[in-house]
Amino acid sequence: MKFNCAKTDLLEAVSAVQRAVSNKNIFTVLEGILITTADGNIVLRGNDMEKGIEYTIEGNIEENGSVIVNSRIFGDIARKMPAENNITVITDQNYNVKIDSGSIHMDIKGMDPEGFPAIPEVDKENSIEIDQEFFREMIRQVIFSVGNDDSKPIFKGALMESKENSLNMVSLDGYRMSIRRESLLGTKEGMNVVVPGRALSEVMRLLKNDDDKVNIYYENSQILFDLGNCKLVSNLLQGEYLNYRSIYQSQKFDTEIVIDREKIMEGIDRAMIVITGDNKSPVSMVIENDEMTVNSKTEIGTVTEKISLEKTGLDLRIAFNPKFLLDVFKSINDERIKISFAGSDGPCVIEPVNGEEFLYVVLPVRTS
Repeated sequence: MKFNCAKTDLLEAVSAVQRAVSNKNIFTVLEGILITTADGNIVLRGNDMEKGIEYTIEGNIEENGSVIVNSRIFGDIARKMPAENNITVITDQNYNVKIDSGSIHMDIKGMDPEGFPAIPEVDKENSIEIDQEFFREMIRQVIFSVGNDDSKPIFKGALMESKENSLNMVSLDGYRMSIRRESLLGTKEGMNVVVPGRALSEVMRLLKNDDDKVNIYYENSQILFDLGNCKLVSNLLQGEYLNYRSIYQSQKFDTEIVIDREKIMEGIDRAMIVITGDNKSPVSMVIENDEMTVNSKTEIGTVTEKISLEKTGLDLRIAFNPKFLLDVFKSINDERIKISFAGSDGPCVIEPVNGEEFLYVVLPVRTS
């Protein structure tokens, strides 16, 4: 095999496929990147058996072939080569790899590509198309509440479901729930899959913040995110997801407020100044008339802050893990938000003042 390509293109491809390379695997080939040249393209692949990433770049190909290279070593080489020079890669019949860039020459040992596991093919009968920017934002707004409890593996992923003209994404970890809805004209009801949180995190990093499309293809056990020159295939989590709508639809909300998102976010952030290390002290909120008093008290000190709001319903005293609320507020872009409370022991629901683009549920902390 022999090819020549731009350093920037090769580095971008290597950086992408490394996200699907296992550094702690008993199978040495899974610590490698498969490089293949065929049909005028240079294709790099990584596969950790849970997800696989394929990245295609252009270059000058003089001889077709394939080889497995150690991901860490080849990645370091690509990163440290001068940006102004192209990189030439040559392999021989014993899978020795020669890498040249200007006056720099390196030799590394490669491996027989036959042992590299193929990335699964996903049937393209069921598909959804969405702008990369919108999909990236959807993931960002739910990924923080994906669970990590091994005893409840289904919640270590996010539910993706399609309804008529809309795509929904849902995650929950036992303390909070995130729902993000995106209008998609032409979308049909039928998609109902749970994608591992790790895979979605990698997809979010690969997506561009523009209106280029990502095509999503899914079947019973796998899902494909096709970004054009980059593709990620992931196993799906198997099992029945919780009837998440019942968590908030069954509640009776006695207190509703409309508040400036940035003010409450900054107030909670300031209240956390006296909560340090392993200290799990909650932040309390007292809602009376048109004002919220945010308070935290530990052996280090106390913080009290008053924030104006619009209230409907009963006065309320409630406490929360401040990090859970901050994660939600940081994910929202709206200036003002609506928060509904089901008493001091029930969940709170955070929504837009108008519309239904997002919905978050956060459980309070019981205090004596």
